[in-house]
Amino acid sequence: MDDTISRQDAASRFSDLLMLELKGKRLPTWDEVYNAMQDLPSVQPQIVWCRECVYYDPPHIQNGTRRYEYKDMPSDAFDKLGTGLVHSGYGVNVGGRCLRSKTRLARGKSIFMNEDDYCSRGERRADDDEK
Repeated sequence: MDDTISRQDAASRFSDLLMLELKGKRLPTWDEVYNAMQDLPSVQPQIVWCRECVYYDPPHIQNGTRRYEYKDMPSDAFDKLGTGLVHSGYGVNVGGRCLRSKTRLARGKSIFMNEDDYCSRGERRADDDEK
């Protein structure tokens, strides 16, 4: 059984409660509102992890028009401090980013994301549907 409810349905139920009380010329108390809301199913938005999203561009090294994955870099490419970044001679370290936000939300600027981040605007990749 699905125990979720849309925001619109929840607002409608609350509005119905309020209107019934207003007809009696009395506003409900906070306890009455709280108790009425407890009877409603929870609102649970669908989220998508960045690592499963079609818009997620994982961290990589960009050298001109060429793109390299970190796992493909030789061991001497990484700095000696242990940061996990490569030296500038190999290219530019590009963090994971949301391509959807680059085109719609941030006016052409990248919003950098970790693969463990999530949002409710993402779209799950087809190959992740069975996970």
